[in-house]
Amino acid sequence: MVVPLAVESTWILASIPVVGLVLLVLIGRAFSGGGDEWSTGRRGGSGGEDVVCPRCHHRTPPDATRCPECGKSL
Repeated sequence: MVVPLAVESTWILASIPVVGLVLLVLIGRAFSGGGDEWSTGRRGGSGGEDVVCPRCHHRTPPDATRCPECGKSL
């Protein structure tokens, strides 16, 4: 039995909004600093929150320039 191309590709067309939504969420998290894995700068430095060391994940005060545990520059 031959299935028309429109029926076969319906799942592809239906998945486009889902993929778009996932990409929007990931991009939004990247720019809002929603996760440590996405942060590129000093996380929480302006809000008075502790800074998390990217190497050992030790929490330090926001004014620290080096991690007291491993010595990595923040």
